[in-house]
Amino acid sequence: MTGKSETTLQANFLNRIKIILGPDKSLVYELAELLGVSTDSIYRRLRGETLLTIDEIALLCKRFNISFDILSGNTSGLVTFQFSLLKDVEGYLAHWNYMLNDMKQIAAAEKKQVIYAAVDIPLFHHFKFPELATFKLFYWMKEVMNEPSLKDKSFNPDWLIPELLQISKEIYSTYCEIPAIEIWTESTVNSMLKQIEYYWETGQFASKELALLIVDKAIDEIETIIKQAENCSKTDKPSDPGSEKLNFQIYQSDIEIGNNCVYTIRDNFSAVYMGFLTFNTMATNNEIYCRETEVWLTNITKKSTLISGIAQKQRYQFFRKIIQRYEALKLNISGSAQLSL
Repeated sequence: MTGKSETTLQANFLNRIKIILGPDKSLVYELAELLGVSTDSIYRRLRGETLLTIDEIALLCKRFNISFDILSGNTSGLVTFQFSLLKDVEGYLAHWNYMLNDMKQIAAAEKKQVIYAAVDIPLFHHFKFPELATFKLFYWMKEVMNEPSLKDKSFNPDWLIPELLQISKEIYSTYCEIPAIEIWTESTVNSMLKQIEYYWETGQFASKELALLIVDKAIDEIETIIKQAENCSKTDKPSDPGSEKLNFQIYQSDIEIGNNCVYTIRDNFSAVYMGFLTFNTMATNNEIYCRETEVWLTNITKKSTLISGIAQKQRYQFFRKIIQRYEALKLNISGSAQLSL
């Protein structure tokens, strides 16, 4: 005989898995295959007649990326985060595949949204420009991860392996399908500017022309975002009012954000992704933590200035300063001598 509180927790836990699976997959058959039991056994668990074992719970949490603390009713004050430590190209390949699959699930949901508090330019935008995606990955691996094979290498845009390039394109196109709110500050472009400047000043570009190309691509990226903000659409093209293509809002915040934070909604399922150790990501679907994150983001948004849509003056003033900083860097590179490693 099982208690009511136990069966309620189990029902909520299994319902969370049902949401993750989506409408195209059978919860009963998926669980039966994963746990190695009959469908009748799964139905008894769904009705609360049989409690899941601790081993079954652990297996399900691992398979569906669910925080174990959901079984405490999320009232313990403990929050479980999942994270990936990216140590090499293979690690990035696995992480980007995970990111792509996660985003596909969000895109397939009926109710969906991404809210991105951006300390740095959201990674998704770089994926539209292979040169920028390659530059960021090369920089992280060489300067932060100290990848031995890159120790004496200068940056070359042909370095990115085809698999990562293809995945990055798919991630960007999937992101374009999801309604998104991005919150930027005047510091959001700092890391990109400083990384380009550092590589130029330390002679880690193969040529001056390559350094200028990266700056030009960075400017192209900003101009693309400006057009998307103007259209309220990540398709780069104007859409009719009320169209589903109107899926992009961007805010300027005068409040420093402190860390990259992404809040996602997928039907009745929410998750939070946070940056740590420069470029790594940790994630949780703890309900209380997600709810508090949503409140925090809502408060920041209310105190921010909308610069998408009809806010032409505010948008122009904000992004003009960014482009001017890129143009100043470009002039600096053009007027100085090329260094070498």
